[in-house]
Amino acid sequence: EDLRFEVLENLVASEVNRSLYLDFFLRRKDEFQCVAFRVSFTLDHPEEMVPFSSSKEIWKNASVFEREIAELFGIEFDSGQLATRQFLPEGW
Repeated sequence: EDLRFEVLENLVASEVNRSLYLDFFLRRKDEFQCVAFRVSFTLDHPEEMVPFSSSKEIWKNASVFEREIAELFGIEFDSGQLATRQFLPEGW
C-alpha cells in the first residue's frame, strides 16, 4: 500500500522542561488520511542552537515553518535559511 503523505499541513515546535518537541502534521492529497508524529530533543545547553535536518526536500512548504521555528526556538535547520530575521527584532 502507498503510504505517502504529500502535504505538510503544519509543523509546530514547543519547549517543555528542557525538552524541545517538533510535531509534524501530514495529509494525503487523494484521500482524507492524516498522520502526526513527534520528534523530541533534550536541551543540554538551551542557549545554543539545536541542529536538525530540514524537511523541505520532502515538503516544499516546510521552509516557511522551519524559518519561524528557527527564529523562535533556536533550531538550526540544515537548509541554512536564517540569514535575516522576519519575526523577531534583532537582539531579541
